[in-house]
Amino acid sequence: MQLSNTIPEKCTSMGQFLYTNCNTLSEKVVERQYARQPELTAKYGKKGKKLSLQDCRYHIFYLGEAICVHSKPLFLDYMQWVKVLMHNLGIPEKYLITNFQIIKEVVSEKVAENQFTKEEADIIHEYLDAGLMAFEEKENDTVSYIDRNTYYGKLAGKYIDLLIEGKKNAASDLIFSALEKGATIEDIYLNIFQPSQYEVGRLWQTNVISVAKEHYITASTQHIMSRLYPEMISQGNKDRTVVATCIGNELHELGVRMVADFFEMDGWNSYYLGANTPAESIIQTVNDTNAQVVIVSATLSINVHKLKALVQELRNSKDLENTTIMVGGHPFNIDPELWEKVGADLYAPDAKQSVALANELFDRK
Repeated sequence: MQLSNTIPEKCTSMGQFLYTNCNTLSEKVVERQYARQPELTAKYGKKGKKLSLQDCRYHIFYLGEAICVHSKPLFLDYMQWVKVLMHNLGIPEKYLITNFQIIKEVVSEKVAENQFTKEEADIIHEYLDAGLMAFEEKENDTVSYIDRNTYYGKLAGKYIDLLIEGKKNAASDLIFSALEKGATIEDIYLNIFQPSQYEVGRLWQTNVISVAKEHYITASTQHIMSRLYPEMISQGNKDRTVVATCIGNELHELGVRMVADFFEMDGWNSYYLGANTPAESIIQTVNDTNAQVVIVSATLSINVHKLKALVQELRNSKDLENTTIMVGGHPFNIDPELWEKVGADLYAPDAKQSVALANELFDRK
């Protein structure tokens, strides 16, 4: 699949310009905003201005990423996320809205400087306007990913409560007790670990837990998952191999690890590479293992352009012409067309469906 058929070249170049120059652009935006709203200095001080600059860099980087991969849904999702985050930090919406309005101004000025055409600036404005729609919604609350009225919801709720309290051993005991009562590994992964990880992200976003606590909970779940390996029962040997990895330096690798485990339980030979694996090493592993499928995950939308580049490298490898590339992760759940835009063959929203799609594909061959 040729990427040029799915993503306009000008979108790629505009997006790259924005996230490459986000430092310079954000400095101009923040200086102008503090001059226009002098109460910001009195209210938040020098530390607040430094944080504003950091936030603005993220805004422009996420904007550039969304344009680069031609996906307004990604930027709207980011804006909805940052709206809730800032609300729970006590930052008035008017300051965020002004910030994005000044970004629009700065982009317009780039036309006069011949760094953008009028058409390109209009496209960026369209993305910003789409993102600003998030502020038209009055709701700032988020809904829990755990339904504590169901059997597994109660278990997931208790599990996350224990980890928030720092009781890793008790959380582990809860999981093994569920297994003894008849739960399967698949049940545990899909109904306890998966919603719990989503809930951890929501609790951080709403300022209920710290980043440190979020990392503790994730590391604890990874440790418990490693203890579950002896309990996994492979459903035969299908003589099929999958390589699973996540893009770049993402720390949110638990999801793709779950995917690799599901393939292992289904009888596939599974190679989980995790984060920070260089592209050449991924390609070499796929070659060495004769893998039929390679799965690449991205949790943060700012890493989608890196994922797209990896897919292209896999495509360019002459030895991998018959290898199926599957992608997944939060950005692909947000934009149902994104997997095609990055040049993948398949997309699945979770571990169970990843295995089902792969089996369906090869059962037809």
